[in-house]
Amino acid sequence: MAQGGKGPGTFTINDARAEGGSPVRNHVVFMPISLPGGNYWSLAVATPEQQVLANMTSFRNTWLLVTFTAMGVVLALSFFLIRSRTLASEKKKTAAD
Repeated sequence: MAQGGKGPGTFTINDARAEGGSPVRNHVVFMPISLPGGNYWSLAVATPEQQVLANMTSFRNTWLLVTFTAMGVVLALSFFLIRSRTLASEKKKTAAD
């Protein structure tokens, strides 16, 4: 970052406010911003790992809920389809006798 490069990185910070708190891992993305005269500033955005993973965890949980609900609906519809076909074939057999 100090050499004007861009890219991702990680770093760990010990939270001084929390006594005995565990270190917090942060993810950072940085890139240079060009300024007049050939100078630059490095812009960096850092976010705690818990916050980065929260969106993925929420998406995974929602996706699993939707998937299991869809599977339940398909199983229920399959059960009723098989049941109605069985009843129809039994009715047809009794009508033929």
